[in-house]
Amino acid sequence: MTNSSFDNSAALDAVHSLYELSLSRKSLNDQLTECLKLLVALPWLSTKHRGCLYLTNSNTRTLSLVASVGIDAILKAQYEQISYDECAGSEVIETGKISFIDSKDSDNNCPGHCSDNNHAIPLKYESTVLGVLTIQISNSREIAPHLQEFLLRAANIIGKLIHRHKGDQRNQQLSAIIHETPKFILECDLDGKMLYGNPALEKLLRQHCVDLENAIPQLHNEIVKTCFNTDTNNVADRNVKGRVISWFYHPVPPQGRIHLYGEDITDRRRAEHQLVHNAMHDFLTGLPNEAILTDRILSSMSVLKRNDNYRFALLLLNLDHFKTITESLGYSAGDKVLKKIANRIVRTTGEETTVSRTGGDEFVILIENIKNTDAATSLAKAIQKNVQLPMDLGSHRISVSASVGIVIGASDYTHPEELLKNAAAAVQQGKAKGQGACVLFDEQMHQSAIIKMRTKAELSNAISNGEITLFYQPVFSLKNLRLRGFEALARWNHPTRGLVGPQDFIPLAEETGLIVPLGDYVLKTACNQLQTWRKKRFPLAWVSVNLSTHQFGLSDLVPRITRMILKSGIDPHYLTIEITEGTAAASPKRAVKMMQELKETGIKISLDDFGTGYSSMSYLKHFPIDAIKIDRSFITDLPDNQDDAAIATTITKMSHSLGLKVIAEGIENERQALFLRSLGCDEVQGFLYAKPMPAEQATNLLKESNRRVSSVK
Repeated sequence: MTNSSFDNSAALDAVHSLYELSLSRKSLNDQLTECLKLLVALPWLSTKHRGCLYLTNSNTRTLSLVASVGIDAILKAQYEQISYDECAGSEVIETGKISFIDSKDSDNNCPGHCSDNNHAIPLKYESTVLGVLTIQISNSREIAPHLQEFLLRAANIIGKLIHRHKGDQRNQQLSAIIHETPKFILECDLDGKMLYGNPALEKLLRQHCVDLENAIPQLHNEIVKTCFNTDTNNVADRNVKGRVISWFYHPVPPQGRIHLYGEDITDRRRAEHQLVHNAMHDFLTGLPNEAILTDRILSSMSVLKRNDNYRFALLLLNLDHFKTITESLGYSAGDKVLKKIANRIVRTTGEETTVSRTGGDEFVILIENIKNTDAATSLAKAIQKNVQLPMDLGSHRISVSASVGIVIGASDYTHPEELLKNAAAAVQQGKAKGQGACVLFDEQMHQSAIIKMRTKAELSNAISNGEITLFYQPVFSLKNLRLRGFEALARWNHPTRGLVGPQDFIPLAEETGLIVPLGDYVLKTACNQLQTWRKKRFPLAWVSVNLSTHQFGLSDLVPRITRMILKSGIDPHYLTIEITEGTAAASPKRAVKMMQELKETGIKISLDDFGTGYSSMSYLKHFPIDAIKIDRSFITDLPDNQDDAAIATTITKMSHSLGLKVIAEGIENERQALFLRSLGCDEVQGFLYAKPMPAEQATNLLKESNRRVSSVK
């Protein structure tokens, strides 16, 4: 079958007709159908006047039939959509070139849906295949050059038509988004003149009855010029009748335009302000917290350095016996009291003061630009007077007193923490005198604080430099006075003060937190000493190590101790951990848990300072302990003091009934020892038998004990 003679003039007319069709305002399908009808009707192009036009979908890899001429309706419906992978003419999509579809190689599942041979022509825009035109031109693969040129021109026109429609569709979608979005959209020229505003912006202007000039940033024109000249984005806010509108400026240089995107950020800004406020204020009272207080103290210290006549004071107020309120009336009542106290303090102080709650029942008042010390003292007493006024808590009427410590700012202070510590020292001294005291931090307290800070630094260095040494106090069996073990006790080998006893540095270590590294050092040293004795094949005695409240509160206590035991290589059964009764009684449930975990490692547990007033006997049976140490305060006056004798007797009998060993400490004379022996006390330690001794002397005692045991055998 052959085509009619090619007519060049008719071909040009066809191209012009296709171009005119592409410019019509009809739907894409109608335009493509008319284009297809025009092509298949050309007698010198199509032999069967049959053809199809498909659009490609690269996402789903399918061809969708959008126009057809001369195709059976049933067949057309059956093959309305074809997969790339199942299409015999998919080569045209991959190569972008005209392809011949041979009916012999096709299973009819291809562009055209017909048994005759077809040519598939790619409809492209630039290099992208947007559609496929199938038309029967001839039975041969080759197409005459003049026909091929015509087809490429026709395909180019149709490809641009498809691209334009897709672009229009995309623009319509974008326009719908811009039209429906709740955000405000503006377009202006380079002079700042507004060219477009979306409905959301119009709604904003109507709601608040404002002009556009009152809704955009005040420096709008300057921002526009800056954005365009620097080709950078910018952000500016505008307050519109109490609402905060944030505008984002985006330059579009090719169009000579600036796009503005506005958003109502009022709620977000309020939330941000609230977060900042919460971060800087106490959640309960709303007062400034320690962060603001510290900043303002630093500011006052800075002014003082520039102006010798400037004075400021720091008042630290601590409520007396506040814990009694929470214990008797509950925590909610305590919160109400704190709020009332905060209000009273604020009402009493002036404008040049900062009232802060730094935690618990503690308030700090910074008084700026005071005249003299008397002014600070007068204000402190006025605050105390108002705080102490009765207050109603439901059916209860209570009165709360407060102790106050006062520190006057001086140029030798370098950090707010120093002032706060000194104020706390003054409060503590006041509480020692009685409730409701008002104490001014003086030079003597200042020197004491300096000494404490210096001692803290020295103690920290002592731990790291190995100045802490261990003494070992022997523990003997009261039945036969054989050596049973040692209690490890820390001593500070000070370079200038000599050997310092624990009473002179342990409280400081507890107060400053150095007790944790100090406790680790003591435990590690004791473990290493046990290993040394094991290697010398001495009959091992156990060693007990005291555990402070701070150490017992560590979440990783058991792993810390376990690591030390493993590193030293000792048998944990020879290590005893001593925990004070007060530490265990502070949190009995946690104490039981921690003790059980320690015992699971093989360590023995001893309860120290037993009987010192924590009603221990009611919960003692729940503690997984091995021994009880009777506090030395019950030993000193034995056997003459009947109360102490009764307590010692009760503790011993009760402990033995629970299968616990009893150790008495602080034995200084034979009468005490005889009385304890009559009670059946198991072991003793004290100056009567041996004082704490260095490791070398303890080693010699072990050797001597070994010889005695051997000679008896």
